[in-house]
Amino acid sequence: MALTQKELAKRLGVSRSLVSMALSDSPLVAAETRERIQKEAAELGYVRDMSAANLAAGRSTFVGVLLPDLRNPFLENIVEGIETSAVSHGLLAFMATGANSVEREHKVIDRFREQRAAGVIAVSPAASPEDVRALAKQLNI
Repeated sequence: MALTQKELAKRLGVSRSLVSMALSDSPLVAAETRERIQKEAAELGYVRDMSAANLAAGRSTFVGVLLPDLRNPFLENIVEGIETSAVSHGLLAFMATGANSVEREHKVIDRFREQRAAGVIAVSPAASPEDVRALAKQLNI
């Protein structure tokens, strides 16, 4: 079972909101307190629940990238550029493949939507222009 901020706060005798601010490096938390909370969190193996953080923030921290497959060396440069750009915007790029199947591409897009991706980049030789327009409408990002 994963350690929650609430449990960490109880263990440290502080509020959950103070733990949240300290783990987010808020300048509103005294340096000594922030360091103590971060040290305890690290020692206990605390891992941030990004689903909860995304829900609270009302936005996601990742962009979905749909590729036809991973065998095409041309895609390596595309992926590198996407990852560089994503990181510069504070995002992480999650890759998935469509296996050159429009049906699978739709499933992948649905998963990205369910996870509230901040955006989706799709490289699809399988989809027709109409399919791409339909996917773009679904995303509404």
